[in-house]
Amino acid sequence: MPDDFVHADLNMLTQKTGKSLDEWTEIASRYKDEPQEDAVKKLKNAYGIGYGYAATLMKMVRGEQV
Repeated sequence: MPDDFVHADLNMLTQKTGKSLDEWTEIASRYKDEPQEDAVKKLKNAYGIGYGYAATLMKMVRGEQV
């Protein structure tokens, strides 16, 4: 589970995009078998989110510490 700082950051993502964290997790899960750099680029390009958001989402869906 993300710490308070990361949780607050992800709340900002949901407010900016109108998508819930569950929706973002589902989207990011589509890329979890790809290398981190490729997955992050695809999220950024396809959904217009920043690097930090994309990288954090990918770490979350891979079960890595955020």
